[in-house]
Amino acid sequence: MYRRKKKSKHQSGMTLIEIMFAFAIFTVVMGALYTLSFSFGDVAELQQATATNMDNCRSTMQGVSRELRQAIRTSINFAELPGTSITYRIPEDLDGNGSGVDMYGKVEAGPERTITLDMDDLNGDGFKETQLVLIIDGVVDEVIANNLNDALETAADDTDGDGNLDRGFWIEVQGRGLLVEV
Repeated sequence: MYRRKKKSKHQSGMTLIEIMFAFAIFTVVMGALYTLSFSFGDVAELQQATATNMDNCRSTMQGVSRELRQAIRTSINFAELPGTSITYRIPEDLDGNGSGVDMYGKVEAGPERTITLDMDDLNGDGFKETQLVLIIDGVVDEVIANNLNDALETAADDTDGDGNLDRGFWIEVQGRGLLVEV
């Protein structure tokens, strides 16, 4: 008859099955941690892109707002809105009297200014369609924003179906004011 040998107090160790089971658990845990680390990396990258995009939008809106706050209301091209550009004039001291109003009380309008997407690379810097520029008297005076998505006037640009373009630069009349979308 076969007798099983009893382990003494000093004998210790693990069987092959116990080792294989521990290794399997270790492999599953390490795989989960590896996958989780990639997920955290993707989330961090997405958050960084979102923050950068929001900073660009904020900067663009500050530049556009700075310009449009000065616009003479009667000089704005309301008939051509909505669209991807706006033309206007701002008061300037043209007669040298120290103010943007002449001696008869009329506003002295400076040269025509246009904020638009740089569709034709007007400033020759190699950026087209993704750059918002300020044009004064037909010459690019300032780049307001770079890296905008091109805003084409198609139904595909209305991704949420609200009737507005969802990318690039868009401006429209709303009530007695203007709605600017970046």
